[in-house]
Amino acid sequence: MKGPGMRLALDVRRVWECPECGHRRKTDGHVVAKRCNCQKEGVSMRLIEERGPMKSSAAPVGDDAEPDAASLETTENE
Repeated sequence: MKGPGMRLALDVRRVWECPECGHRRKTDGHVVAKRCNCQKEGVSMRLIEERGPMKSSAAPVGDDAEPDAASLETTENE
C-alpha cells in the first residue's frame, strides 16, 4: 500500500494565517482573500508563502564572464 507522500508533495493549496488568533486555513488557489471570524468585525488573514527549494543559477566566473565597460574602452583605445 502506498503512503500519502506523493499527495502531500503536490499540495498546491494556499495557506492563510490570522494575525490575531494564529489560526491557519488552507484554500484552493483561486481564493485571493480570506477573513477569520475570531472577532466580531472579522480580521483579514494574511497569505503565508512557503517557498520550495530554489534552483541555483551560478554566475559565470573567470574567462567565461563578460568584460566590463571600462576594460572594453581601454582595449578599443589602444
